[in-house]
Amino acid sequence: MSVLLIRPRIRPRVAVVLVYTAAMCMNGLDSTIVNPALYTIAGDFGRPLSAANTVETAFLVALAVGLPVAGWLGDRFGTKRVFLGALTAFTIASAVCGLAPDLTTLVVARAVQGLAGGLLTPVGMTLLFRAFPPHERMKLAKVLIVPTALMPALGPPLGGLLTEHLSWHWLFFVNVPIGAAAVLLGVLGLREHVEGPEGRFDTVGFWLATPALGLLTYALGFGPSQGWTRPAVAVSAALGSVLLVA
Repeated sequence: MSVLLIRPRIRPRVAVVLVYTAAMCMNGLDSTIVNPALYTIAGDFGRPLSAANTVETAFLVALAVGLPVAGWLGDRFGTKRVFLGALTAFTIASAVCGLAPDLTTLVVARAVQGLAGGLLTPVGMTLLFRAFPPHERMKLAKVLIVPTALMPALGPPLGGLLTEHLSWHWLFFVNVPIGAAAVLLGVLGLREHVEGPEGRFDTVGFWLATPALGLLTYALGFGPSQGWTRPAVAVSAALGSVLLVA
């Protein structure tokens, strides 16, 4: 007796909307959900709050670093491939964050999350817009409002609730089943599109914009808590501004 495996047919538009919404909800939540747990994380690892704050700053800095190169990667290697690769990395990094045995592992995994999140946002938007003609894109506002506005606002109360009643590890574990399901749906339902870059990669712009965004994000992340005159913060703000102008 032979077993016939039938690949389920999924409408590409439905797949794009569902996968994009899931990915952006994860990304939006993770930008704010950790804040209420920083005191608990610092206590569990026996580190000061200023050290635990790097958990959040690492995510934001890496997010800023990933944004400038996302569009070129999507055009060069295909939007589906890059998006699902970033979503897979984000999901695996979430699991590593939840299992982190020390603060260093947690910070590194958060940086991977942020880098993947920086790729997800613009490439996911490209996938979404390519699936709908211009006259239908106004309808996408209903899709975009959930991950872009609601999820970051929901992050702090949800983070506090999970930390108080379960543990801070669940701030990251919640991403794993959602991310795994979204990757599977994307593999089955998304269509690949390789634009092909029209010109060479802007190496000079990348090496100016990437550290500029990273340094400025670092300064904005640590400035309010450590003081704007602290050498690392002041130098990062000044150098980041110079590179951004250049």
